[in-house]
Amino acid sequence: MTNARERLEALSSDPVALHEWIEELLEVGDPQLPQIATWAAERTDIDLLVRLMDDYIVHCNVRTVEAIKATLPSIGEALTKRIASMLEHQAPEERRAGALFAGLLGLQTLAPRLVAALDDSYFLTRMEAATALGRLRYLPATEQLRLALGDDDTLTPGAAIEALTVIPDPDLLTAYTGVITVDPPVFYRGAFDHANPRARAHAISVLGKYQPPCAREALSFYLREFEELAEDELSESEVAEEKKVLELARSVLAELR
Repeated sequence: MTNARERLEALSSDPVALHEWIEELLEVGDPQLPQIATWAAERTDIDLLVRLMDDYIVHCNVRTVEAIKATLPSIGEALTKRIASMLEHQAPEERRAGALFAGLLGLQTLAPRLVAALDDSYFLTRMEAATALGRLRYLPATEQLRLALGDDDTLTPGAAIEALTVIPDPDLLTAYTGVITVDPPVFYRGAFDHANPRARAHAISVLGKYQPPCAREALSFYLREFEELAEDELSESEVAEEKKVLELARSVLAELR
């Protein structure tokens, strides 16, 4: 880390130059980023740590996140406080990032706030909150995650069914198939009830990825329900897409261990 540390120390008195250098490293996913995270933690530079995690899908690599997680024993309280404030921020992108960071860093104390974020007005915050709750394996979130399966957005239900699968929901089968309760008589949507076939395809892929005990029964249910397509009510392109999802279900079912 000598070269990186020397550069950091040299630029520490020039915030603009330091920011520009960090941005250059983020753009290329530079291998020095985990070392910079360690340096930032030593200085309790929460702003820099948050910047190193931002736009995770595009820039930040797993090693950087792991380096930041390793600093939690020393700066966890300050970093958690900052991320909690992001979850309450007026700007939707700040709330989205807060949900993302809470999950990436495994901040269990923020789980109740992530449950509340499933009702956020911004769809990407709802999606990231569902994903984070799955990462945290937060069992008390199952009821709200089931409600998220009915989200009008397609990304949030996909994140919700994956979270329910990895937690796992004690009654996971009905999270896929839906369920009608008797008293009171209420229908709770499952992942297979989504109108968008791509959302259902994602749920099927989740079954193939994690292979929970209910996978075979869930896939068999899907095939029974959807093999009789009402082709007269669908366009040619819609029929073709539904058939692709059915083929995926058959393929995943055949590959189950």
